[in-house]
Formats: sequence, structure tokens, C-alpha cells
Amino acid sequence: MKNKPDAMKDLARVRRRSIVIQKKTDTFDAIGNPVEVWENWQSLKAEKTELYGKEYYAAATVGQEQTSVFTVRYVAFLDALNTVEYRIVYDGKAYDIKHIDHLPGETWLKIKAMERPGDSPGVRLVDHDLVKALVSLAEELIAELDEEERGAYEDTLAEILEGW
Repeated sequence: MKNKPDAMKDLARVRRRSIVIQKKTDTFDAIGNPVEVWENWQSLKAEKTELYGKEYYAAATVGQEQTSVFTVRYVAFLDALNTVEYRIVYDGKAYDIKHIDHLPGETWLKIKAMERPGDSPGVRLVDHDLVKALVSLAEELIAELDEEERGAYEDTLAEILEGW
């Protein structure tokens, strides 16, 4: 049984942030290239804090000042969590898990995670500006072909873009 100060600390923690833990699956795309796919694994409520003081300066010396700490209530499925196959998505941004710390009493779990620069979990390859420009160029070239060839090339282009 917890003493009163420890119980009050637990009550003071406000887990109002919704996070999604994603699991990596290695698979192959339509033409056989290996691809990492991130699938939603579990959703949790968490308390998010930023590094400060000694922790911040220690992280800054190795270029990890974008690290955040997510504190979640311990649940048995979190035992499977590791730093290689899992990541956190919070507020539309992906965070690589760097360290998992089980706090004393097995009530809370702290997950240190670093924001991935320029990585958004919902962005598809076909939404990239370079790919859009290449598709536009391909469409212009296809428009110059005769009607029979045009139909075949348009179908092939649509089929290729559907997989991405």
C-alpha cells in the first residue's frame, strides 16, 4: 500500500495527451522492394514533458535536444515495447523511442523519445513535390501519344501510383 505522499503524486499526474504507439513491420511493395510499414499498435494517455536542466544539456551535446518524455501508466502489454520495432506518434509527429524507464513501484513508465525531423506518419510518397512533378511530366508526354498508346500508358501510370 502506498503512503499518502506517493498517492498524492500519482493523483497529480495529468495524462491528457493521446499518443499512439506504432509497430514496424518489414514487408515488400508491389515490385518487390523491401519497405518498412508502421502500423498503429496501441493508444494511450500520457503526460508529455520536455527535457530541462542537466538532462537537456546532456542531450544537446549529442544532438538530441528534441527529446521529450512521455509518462504513461504501466500496462502489461508495454513489456513488449522496445526501441527498435516501436515508435510514438503524438500530435501528427513521429518520435523514435530512445529509452524506456520503469519507475519504482511498477505504476508508471517513462519513455524518452526524440522527434523525427521531417517525418510525418501520414505522408505518402506520391505527395512529395518531386514525385508530383515527375507525374506531371509523364502525363504531358503521354498526352502527345496516339489514342491507343495513350490509354495503355495512362492505365500503367495509374496502376503504379495506386500502390504508393
